[in-house]
Amino acid sequence: MSWLKKNNSKLFWLFLAVLFTYVNSLNNEFVSDDVFAIVNNPKLGDFGEVFKNPFYFLRPLEYWVVSNLFGKQPEYFRLINFVFHLLTVWGVYALVPLVSFAKVKKQTKLSFKSEDVGLVAALILAVHPLGAEVVNWISAGPYVQVAGLAIWSLVFFLLAIKGEEKYYVWSLVLMLLALFTMERAVVITGLMFMFVWLLGKLKEKWKYLIIPGLLSLVWLGVSVLGVGARTESLQVNYYNDTGSVDFLRQLPVSISEYLKLFVWPVELTLYHSDLLFNNWQFGLRAVVLLGLLGSIVWMFFKNRQIFFWLSWFLICLSPTLLPLGLSWVVAERYVYLAMIGLCVVVAMGFVSLKQKWGSDGAIFLLVLLVAGMMFRTVLRNNDWQTADNLYLSAERYSTLSPQNHNNLGDIYGRQRKLNLSRDHFLRAIELNPRYADAMHNLGNTYIQMGEIEKAKESFEQAIKNNPNLWQSERALKAIEEWERKNL
Repeated sequence: MSWLKKNNSKLFWLFLAVLFTYVNSLNNEFVSDDVFAIVNNPKLGDFGEVFKNPFYFLRPLEYWVVSNLFGKQPEYFRLINFVFHLLTVWGVYALVPLVSFAKVKKQTKLSFKSEDVGLVAALILAVHPLGAEVVNWISAGPYVQVAGLAIWSLVFFLLAIKGEEKYYVWSLVLMLLALFTMERAVVITGLMFMFVWLLGKLKEKWKYLIIPGLLSLVWLGVSVLGVGARTESLQVNYYNDTGSVDFLRQLPVSISEYLKLFVWPVELTLYHSDLLFNNWQFGLRAVVLLGLLGSIVWMFFKNRQIFFWLSWFLICLSPTLLPLGLSWVVAERYVYLAMIGLCVVVAMGFVSLKQKWGSDGAIFLLVLLVAGMMFRTVLRNNDWQTADNLYLSAERYSTLSPQNHNNLGDIYGRQRKLNLSRDHFLRAIELNPRYADAMHNLGNTYIQMGEIEKAKESFEQAIKNNPNLWQSERALKAIEEWERKNL
């Protein structure tokens, strides 16, 4: 409570930053997976469904509460994401001053006032456009929820190992809630280990890592057991080939793309599909990765705080970088927790500039940066306003996404622009020859165009690629019935 009283004005300003950045998004519609998970989910208000998977019940429980209190109103579901984003921002402000490690020999002259670093890092996170997906997209909420719970779990963990042991239970409770949200919360244990190791207290405080380690092992085991079901779902429902992952090519592409989006968040899209590069471009991305790894190693000897926050970036991304083919190569929601490390490093740079230039120059530069990021995020919120806005905004940067071409085909079909609709469905099938949903949609478009034979071929191909696609079977039967009556 004393911390809250001492910092209430700064916490209030951070709240205003989050509010002004996202106030235009709260009334956005359900989009993408939200429609399946909420709008068309008849069991949403059934309490018996909440614990269907007892390891990941927290998000279904929240949906159950909101749907029973307010119905299927998107603003109340999205408010959960907003609250956890705010808690994450406040958590960064609380955590950064606690992260101080013993100096090493030949320490660089860089020094930082930790409270200022925490405030600037929290402000950057509050408004950064790369966080827009997890706040706007209800179905991406588990990522921001895990981040909020993880940050505060780490705050209490650091307080505990620094002598205030009463906070250890709170740390474990919050970590457990994060794990009940999503398996990727296991990274919390890795961050805890880094804290203890860099503090030089591993021999003294190793017992504090036992329970987090055991919890992580349990959830890792559950995740391993679920790999088969996840793989089957991707192959059957999303027509993805999960066995064609080249880890040595994926890693430089993923890391460099996340760094690019953090520094220059312009090419934001739901589907980061356009990631094909020639040898020169790939080589440049490999250099970026090697540069990051080299910086981490160098900072281990020069400045342990910078080392920790750069390592944070990789640790938090690690579950999505595994060569299992179960994650997209790049997705903005994946990097939300990880980019906190980058926010802190940038904040250190601003505080260092403040020491060199004086307050006026550094603050002016920070205001320009925050205002620019806030403006970009507000514009990005508009992309999430409706499903049509989302998919049309992705058209520019997702030219190789079969999913987005399928979505665009649907949009233009509803607008009666049938030639455009057909072309997008054909392009989706060209990009993914197993894409049965696009084949079905193409068949519907051919019916509207009066090309019955082509429609029949499309429905037959859809069934061939997905025998469970009953909509295509029904459409074929309807065509056969029509032909019997009219021919």
